[in-house]
Amino acid sequence: ELADDPRFTDYTVRAVNVAALYAIAGGFVAMRSSADWLATLERLQVPCAPVFSLAQLPHDPHLVATGFFTTLEDPADTPTGVLTFPGVPVQFDGERPGMRFPPRLGEHTREVLIEAGLSVAEIDALTA
Repeated sequence: ELADDPRFTDYTVRAVNVAALYAIAGGFVAMRSSADWLATLERLQVPCAPVFSLAQLPHDPHLVATGFFTTLEDPADTPTGVLTFPGVPVQFDGERPGMRFPPRLGEHTREVLIEAGLSVAEIDALTA
């Protein structure tokens, strides 16, 4: 019956009435659980995937199986000392490039200033 609804008969009127269409679709989708919808769509061979919360994402079976997430130890920055990052999405020679933390603010200032020709005394005067 929605196919015959004048608000949705072609792209132009659907675009104008997109809020109504989303409300109807949202109500329809809410009638069943995500697991039910996924099972139905997979049975019908419709490409689909669940939408995970940020807390659920690191436990996604596909991402776990592909080693997508990388953990780095950083005791200076976090209470646990461990941060989890999405891995680099490409592989070179079958491996993802490693990850590391960027330099901390000011971490290499002294070395850069020495390389730029400043003396230790000049640098000490700047930081005093």
